[in-house]
Amino acid sequence: MRKHTFSLLGAVMVLSVFYTTNAFAQGSLMVNPKRLILDDRRRNDVLTLYNNGSDTTSYLISLKHFEMRQDGSFKDVDTLPRDYTSADSILRYFPLEVTLAPHESQAIKIRYMKPKDLASGEYRSHLFFQSIERVKSLEAARSDTDKTISLALHAVFGLSIPIIVRNETNSAKVGLDSLMVSAPDTSNKVIVTANLNRTGDESCYGSFIVNHIAKDGKVTELSSLKGLAVYVPLRTRKVAFQFKIPDGVDMTTGTLRLEYQTLTDNPKETTLASAELPLKKG
Repeated sequence: MRKHTFSLLGAVMVLSVFYTTNAFAQGSLMVNPKRLILDDRRRNDVLTLYNNGSDTTSYLISLKHFEMRQDGSFKDVDTLPRDYTSADSILRYFPLEVTLAPHESQAIKIRYMKPKDLASGEYRSHLFFQSIERVKSLEAARSDTDKTISLALHAVFGLSIPIIVRNETNSAKVGLDSLMVSAPDTSNKVIVTANLNRTGDESCYGSFIVNHIAKDGKVTELSSLKGLAVYVPLRTRKVAFQFKIPDGVDMTTGTLRLEYQTLTDNPKETTLASAELPLKKG
């Protein structure tokens, strides 16, 4: 019998992208920007793919759906929840597949096709870029006594970019509550936790800034975390981040202030919500 070789496309890794820079990379693929918002004023946009690796790679482009959990993680969903409004039927994109040589780029055109009877609200789908493993054809000549089966396992990597469509929506309103800070550990690190609450028709997206306000009014930035969202239909996201207390900051006195700010290209961001926690010993 002939020796048979199979290519198994397994170990699929999907990354849904909500990170801090305009471009996002996974493996050799870079995508810019990392999210798109379309509406009546902007029905067409472009994503740019760039291969910064040393090998030619092909990518299949499709739409996927992810449900955000309260801890900020994402669940890949095949059957959409009743309150999840997919943008699949109102989005068009081209091309459907790309092959990029090393250091080559490709534009992906995105278009919002608005029907006349579209209900008001926010719609979201994720454009998914999945690498394609090209399998070479087998050479036929094999000995009949060779009964070995050879398996070639290939990992398939992918990333996804949220595409948001807004139709006659009201801006999101956000609030912060349940602010808490842990006691310092042995390496002088603390964990700050809070609830980020969203109301309205739209998702929210922004950055967290943590400040310590001393009794004499001195403000010290302790930490910052960019690119945090609460996506429709989720109402509350539980945030937690750890940082080391800077030298000279006394976390047993003064006030801890947490701010959620816009994340734009503007030099001055707007504070969307804030919460304060008086600090004391013990």
